[in-house]
Amino acid sequence: MTLDDIRATERNRQPPDEGIMCELLWSDPQPMIGRSPSKRGVGCQFGPDVTKRFLEHNRLDYIVRSHEVKDEVGLESNPGL
Repeated sequence: MTLDDIRATERNRQPPDEGIMCELLWSDPQPMIGRSPSKRGVGCQFGPDVTKRFLEHNRLDYIVRSHEVKDEVGLESNPGL
């Protein structure tokens, strides 16, 4: 996935059950390498290796996520980066 893929995504609509918009909205980091099915039933869980490849491929330093509710205030990072 590239930033151009994200820019080209129609976002002014209800979220679909699959595709890039669904993946962006509902996927979550996990401490394990690789990808696995999401506990939500949509999207997936992705490891630090997936994050690292995305950052390198898109020439980014980091990603900020803002939609996840946390019980404790703080910063979460994907280990291994």
